Amino acid sequence: MEFLILLVIIIFIIGSLSAGSKKNNYKRYIKNSSYEKNQLYRDEQLLVSAQAFQYSKRKLLNSHEKSIYWTLVKLLKNDYCINPQASLGEVITCENADGHKAINSKRSDFLITDKQFNPVAVIEYYGEGHYQGNYEIRDETKETALTKASIKYIVVTDTDDQHIRDSLMEAGLIKIVIN
Repeated sequence: MEFLILLVIIIFIIGSLSAGSKKNNYKRYIKNSSYEKNQLYRDEQLLVSAQAFQYSKRKLLNSHEKSIYWTLVKLLKNDYCINPQASLGEVITCENADGHKAINSKRSDFLITDKQFNPVAVIEYYGEGHYQGNYEIRDETKETALTKASIKYIVVTDTDDQHIRDSLMEAGLIKIVIN
C-alpha cells in the first residue's frame, strides 16, 4: 500500500513538472520561500491522499447530541441560532500564532449565535464519551479562550429538557419559562 502511495506521488509530481501551464506554477514554486514550498508540498500530499482513499459520510451528531440539539431549538429558536460542531477557529481569533493554534482545531458541541451570527455562547455536553484522554486540558483550553473572547461557556451533563433549560437560564440565555 505504501508503495502504491509513493508511486502515485511520484507520478503526480512528474505530471506536474511536464504540463505546460504547471511548468509556470513550478517556476513560481521554486522562487517562493521555503515555507511556501513546504506548504505546497503538504497540500500536494493531501491531494494525493484524498485521491487515493475512499470516504464515506457519517452522522454529525450522536443520539444524545441530537436530543440536546432539539431541546435547544425548542428553547432558543426565537432569539438565537444553534450551530452544532462549530470550529472555534472560525468564531474566535488571536493575533498570536500559538494562541490561534491552541483553539483552531477545537470544536464546540453547540455554538449559540444571535440572529446576525455573532457568537454568544458555547454549549459543551459532558456525556460518557467526553471523559477520554486529556479532556481536562482540552476543556480548560476551550473555556479559557472562549471566556477571553467574551463568549459564555455552558456545560450540560444530561439530555433532560429541564437540566438544559436550567443551564440556559443560569447563563442568562433564557428567562424564567412558565409552562
